[in-house]
Amino acid sequence: MYINKIKENLCIHDKRNPYYDFENDERILKDGEKCFCDNCFNGRHKLADEILKLIEIQKFQDSKMGDAIEFKDKRHRIWEVFCDESYYQLICVRLKDDTTFNSATSFHFDSTIDANIFIDLLKKSR
Repeated sequence: MYINKIKENLCIHDKRNPYYDFENDERILKDGEKCFCDNCFNGRHKLADEILKLIEIQKFQDSKMGDAIEFKDKRHRIWEVFCDESYYQLICVRLKDDTTFNSATSFHFDSTIDANIFIDLLKKSR
C-alpha cells in the first residue's frame, strides 16, 4: 500500500492527509475534543497513524542498520541517537557516557520527526 493511500485514512483535520485544506478548515480541534469525520468515527485514523509510525521506525532502522548516530552539542557533550529495540522500538536520544536505565538525559520519541526537532534544539542550546 502506498504512503499517500495510508495518509488518506487520516483525520480530515490532520495536516498529513493529502486532502487536508488549510484555507477552508474552519474547525480546529481542542485537546480532548473528538472528531466525527468518517475516518475517525470508523477508527481508520488511529490505524493509519500507527502504520505511518511503524513505517518511519522501519526506515530509520534500515537506513542506520542499528548503528548509533553521534553528534556534539555546544557544551561539547557527545550524544547518540539509535532505535531502542528494548524500549518498544522508540527512537532514543541520550548522552553517550550515560547508559543508566532511568537516566534523566535519555529521551525516547515515537517518531523521527520529533527526535530530529529535539536534536536540533540540543545542537542550538548552550
